[in-house]
Amino acid sequence: MNETRERLKSQGLRITPCREALLDFFYAHGGAAFSFADVEKKFVEFDRATVFRTLKTLLESGLVHKTTDDDGVRYALTRLAETHAHFKCTECGTTTCIDSVVVRPPVLPEGFFVEHFDFVATGTCGQCTRR
Repeated sequence: MNETRERLKSQGLRITPCREALLDFFYAHGGAAFSFADVEKKFVEFDRATVFRTLKTLLESGLVHKTTDDDGVRYALTRLAETHAHFKCTECGTTTCIDSVVVRPPVLPEGFFVEHFDFVATGTCGQCTRR
């Protein structure tokens, strides 16, 4: 059994063609993050609702995580249990997980609750710098 199927089963998820295809896609792209539109364009063989529901299931199971940047929500393979930084290239627009930077949510006043916490650094990625 391949890694994708093992990860789906370990989370108690049924193996479906769309779940397997999307998770394979995220594995193939490592730390890269993609918008829903990016994923939808890549998987035209599945209808939009199926892709959306599959992303939601993968997100809820913890197999993928989301980050938010100036262009909206992006999804990436979860490789760490801890919150980590993301890097958004201002030249090419790619967003990448930076696993080496672990980020802790801020300490908030009593009664406040963090629902989602992101750290996104912006600048120029290595490929764009070399151009």
